[in-house]
Amino acid sequence: MDITNSKIIGEHAPHWLDHLEKQVESDTERWPGTQVIALLDCAFSEHCYPAIRKYRLPFRSLYDLSDRPYEALQAVSPTLIPLDLETAHAWRELLALTNGLPMLSIIVTHESLDELALRLHPWCIVDADGQSFVFRFPDTRRLPAIVEMLAPEQHGSFFGPAQAWRYRTRFAQWADLPLPSLSCPPLERVRLDEKQCAHVIKDSEADEIIADLNLNDPALMRRYHPADAHELIAFGLQRADHYGIADADRTQWCSLILQQPKLDQLPACAPLLASLATKERRFADIESTLSALVQT
Repeated sequence: MDITNSKIIGEHAPHWLDHLEKQVESDTERWPGTQVIALLDCAFSEHCYPAIRKYRLPFRSLYDLSDRPYEALQAVSPTLIPLDLETAHAWRELLALTNGLPMLSIIVTHESLDELALRLHPWCIVDADGQSFVFRFPDTRRLPAIVEMLAPEQHGSFFGPAQAWRYRTRFAQWADLPLPSLSCPPLERVRLDEKQCAHVIKDSEADEIIADLNLNDPALMRRYHPADAHELIAFGLQRADHYGIADADRTQWCSLILQQPKLDQLPACAPLLASLATKERRFADIESTLSALVQT
């Protein structure tokens, strides 16, 4: 599914590709013998894979490393693209397609394109507490929390000898991921324990609610920059935990928070919310009253 008409994160600033090209040159001068490789999550745009083929850029699709990969799978795969200065005119056209989408990381590494592909391939489908799970690490909304929950050996195996790994934030700025203390060999199989799985699931909840509200209440979502909406909904979910608001009610609660960010500070709301915290009432009992208060 192509979602390029939906801005999930902020839009790139003017001339960002000029700055990136200069950064690529700077990185290779700073760390001789390295190459700069872009990681694209092609699942976010149906236009990326055709552009890769059009400009004849070297690439590796992480879902299928075979000599004759399945093309339909390549079209939606996390994909590695070397950012050589000689091909800048081509990869600039490709990276322009990432505007507003959480799909771009930059890795500076001493490894070759094939070596990096072999390192990252096992992370595409992981053992999540005993079940196979498609791991969405190329999604830059997920990436910081994923790195945060890795055990030291996993961290070292994920990054290897990388000198830098940058990603586009929700405000469409570059941010650096923390490097491991030690580079480790690639893993044959990635296993996440129950605590790690819970961390990843919780981190994605705000974006699931954003997707729901974008579909069902787009006018409300248009009031906010995508990054600001995420920050406010993440805050709303913290308050939902405090009040014991669960399941589908959490989406409606976050909708109210977007309409009135200081909802739980309104004097008229205080006794209603206190009754939630003490479990004297359910959210369904007070939802209509809260909605009316938000409109006043």
